[in-house]
Formats: sequence, structure tokens, C-alpha cells
Amino acid sequence: MKKVSLFVVFGLLCLMLLPGMLAAAQSGLDSSLESNYGVYTIEAGFLPDPWIFPMYSGGDVDAGRQNLGVGCSGNVTSQPDLVIDWATASQNLHIFFVGMDDTTLIVELPDGSYACNDDTVGTDPSVNISNPAGGNYSIWVGTFGAANDYVPGYLMVTEFEDSLPGSIVTNLPNFVTVYEDFGIESPPSTGDAATPSTPNTSQGGGALNPDGAATYGTSTLQTGFSPDPTSVQMSSGGSVDVTALQVGNGCRGFTADNPDYRVEWSGAGDLLRIFFVSAGDTTLIVRTPSGEYVCNDDFGGLNPLVDIVGPAAGSYEVWVGTFGVDEVIPGSLYITGSDSSDPASVS
Repeated sequence: MKKVSLFVVFGLLCLMLLPGMLAAAQSGLDSSLESNYGVYTIEAGFLPDPWIFPMYSGGDVDAGRQNLGVGCSGNVTSQPDLVIDWATASQNLHIFFVGMDDTTLIVELPDGSYACNDDTVGTDPSVNISNPAGGNYSIWVGTFGAANDYVPGYLMVTEFEDSLPGSIVTNLPNFVTVYEDFGIESPPSTGDAATPSTPNTSQGGGALNPDGAATYGTSTLQTGFSPDPTSVQMSSGGSVDVTALQVGNGCRGFTADNPDYRVEWSGAGDLLRIFFVSAGDTTLIVRTPSGEYVCNDDFGGLNPLVDIVGPAAGSYEVWVGTFGVDEVIPGSLYITGSDSSDPASVS
């Protein structure tokens, strides 16, 4: 376990909330509605810790007028942004948001009560729940600007009580501590959708950097590794246009420059299979120890899969791409030594 600093790059704005500046709440918060970013099952002892999810905060409902409890404030959507299905008993469940502006955090516990926070570190909110009961934790992240003033950032879930936006306790190797390395985009000025997006069809650029630190860590594996498959939650996408680089057959999509993940393989074994499962359309780019790129687009539905037969010992760099520049699609990267595991078997 190590403690690292997260250097947040902000442009702070001093806002005076004049009468009528915030839109009147259209309805209250309703955890029975489908969440903006989905439901995720997390168990005690999960790895990597923290669990990191990129998202936008904000909405058109003034949570401060809903009488939810102390510190419950900010503009949110009626439906939760995200739901954590907490599957097992634990000593601690800690949720916080790291954003590019002033945000709030509202968490509805399984018993229907609310835990809220505004500013824990700077303008980043944090909610800590001791001895969390099993069940659904519905999460809203609010903003203080005008209604539908969306702020991008990262929701983080951890079991470390002393892990905070400014000083993160983690067992995640090569943890990224600089805001720009996370790839946070500038927020849109306004929007109407509950889950805002910033589609960009312009051409990307840049180049892949296989020697760079892997954003979501490194696994050192050998034949017969356990658990098999092993997986890591991550987000795909970036600004590097892999299609234009022409690094190999079927290599396409927009990725980050540094690898998303790295596998240090000891050698031996008949197969090394890598695939990505998400709700979107993604691509997979794998660089082998020989420097060759092996790629795939759609193996199972829109999920990509790459097989390395008779994998040589060495480093395998992995990028997961999207079809929109700087588009972000969360999902799970799987690594297996068996041909019986694929996107259909784990979904």
C-alpha cells in the first residue's frame, strides 16, 4: 500500500448565485430510475483499489431543495449517475469525486437514508461509510453552476478510509497522479441530456508510446495463473488515431498514447488471450515483445479479442480504442490462458 499525491489542475470560478440563476427542480431524486452510467457490482477486497470511473456531474434538479439531509446540495439529475451494488461485508466503503470544478456528492444507502458532502479536499467531495451493509448505493454528483452545467471528472471507490482526493492510498501500480494524464476533457458549456457527451469527429493525431507507464497497471503472469481470467476495470479511448498510424492489420480506433495496460508474460503456455467487454463499440491493440501489433475490432458483438498463440516471454502492451476521438467508454479488460473464456462467457 502506498500513498501518492493527486495534483488537481483547476480553473476556479467565483460564482454568486443570484435569485433565479438555478433552474427550478423538475422532480426529486429517484433511485428507482435507470442510472445514467449503469450498475456495477463491487465486492470487498476488490482490485485495483481505487475503482475509477470517468463521468460528468450535474443536472437540472436542485438537490438542496429536496430536504435529503445535512450537506445534500448541488444540481443533479433525477436518476442516479451510477449505482454500486455492494456485494459483501466490509469495514469501510469510501466514495469520492475528483473534478475540474466545484462538485457535490450525494449517496443513497440501501436503507434509503442519504450521506452527502460538498468540500472534503478543496472543492472535491467525499463520503465515507463505515461497516457498509450489502445492497445498492445510488450516487449523484452535483455542480453549483447553472442547471445542466456539466463538470467532467472521476468517481473513485475505495476501501481505504484515509484515501482522499488530494492524497490517494492505493495498491494500483503506476497510478496516474497528474490530471492531464487521466485525459479529462473541458466541460461543455450547456446541455440538455442527462448523460452529456462531447462527440468529436475531427481527426486525432499523436503516436503510441509503448515504453510509457501503463495507465491501469501491470500484471506479471505465467502459464496456469490464477484467477483465470483475471480482469481490470478501465476506460478506453484517447486522441491517438491508430488507424492513421498503420501499425498493423485491423489496427484502428482512438487510444491514449501510453498503454492502458501491460502484461509481463514469463513464457511457455499455448495461448494468451486478451479481450475487452463494454457497452460500447471498442477496438483492441496489442504490441507483442517482438514489436509486432496484433489487433481486433469486433469478435463478440462489438467487443474485441486478440489471441496470441504460443506467446513468447516479454512485455505485451495493450490499448483499447474507441471510434470517436477522446470518446470514453468504460469496461473490463480480461486476460486468460484459455480459449473457453470470451466476451460472451463473462458478460
